[in-house]
Amino acid sequence: MPKEKYSVAFQSRLGKEPWLKPYSDLEIEKLPARGVKKLLVICPAFVSDCLETIEEIGIRGRETFLKAGGET
Repeated sequence: MPKEKYSVAFQSRLGKEPWLKPYSDLEIEKLPARGVKKLLVICPAFVSDCLETIEEIGIRGRETFLKAGGET
């Protein structure tokens, strides 16, 4: 896959200390302004569904993306 077709971001933050960047929630929000209308998110660090991932990425991330102008 060409590099311009994907990006990497990091989901969880621990407390107030800086964490791995870029943060997924902030990146998801910016994507529609960059022309991204359709988004597929893959969370390879979890071997099975995790409630935190479902809530942060599957629910809030989706809402953020759509509110920012994404389509699907």
